[in-house]
Amino acid sequence: MTPAAAPAPALVRLFVGHVGTPVWLDDLIGPVDPARLGLDALLAADLLRWEADWHDSRDAHLRWTAATPEAEHRHRGVALAERLAAALGRAAVVEVDEPGGSATRRVHVDAPPRQPAAAETFGALVRAARAEEERVRAAVAAAGPGARSRVVAPVSGVEFRRPAAGPEPDAPDLS
Repeated sequence: MTPAAAPAPALVRLFVGHVGTPVWLDDLIGPVDPARLGLDALLAADLLRWEADWHDSRDAHLRWTAATPEAEHRHRGVALAERLAAALGRAAVVEVDEPGGSATRRVHVDAPPRQPAAAETFGALVRAARAEEERVRAAVAAAGPGARSRVVAPVSGVEFRRPAAGPEPDAPDLS
C-alpha cells in the first residue's frame, strides 16, 4: 500500500499597506492577525511592526518619506518570510516581494515547524477553508448548469449574480 501524499503546501502571502496585518493565508482565507495563528510573541510583533513601519514611512500620496531606504524595508520582509516559513514548516510556502520590487520570492522550508502550535492552527485554518471550498463546489455542481447563484463580498456587501442563462459577456466567471 502506498502512503498518502502530503497535501500541497498552502500559500502565505506577506504584504503591507492594506488591512493592518501583513499576513494573508491561502487564497481562500485572506488576512489574518499573526496572533491568531499562535506565532510566538516576537515574530508576531515583528510582522506587525513591519506593517506599521510601512505606513509610518509614507506620505499622504503613498510616497516613501522615511530616512531608511525602501529597499531596507523590503529586505526585512524577506527575512520575516524566512522566519515565518521556518515557524510553519513544510506545510506552508511564504511569498513576499523581492527587495527590487519587480518580482516575488517564495520561501519554503522542507522541515518540521519550529512553532508546532502555530503550524497546527495554520493547518486547521487551511483544512477548514479547503473543505468549505469543496462543499461549495459540490453544491454548485449538484445545482446543475441552469441554477442561479450569487456571491456577496463580505466587507463591502456587494452582491454578484450569475443569470440562469450564463454569465454576461464581460462578467467574471464565478463558478
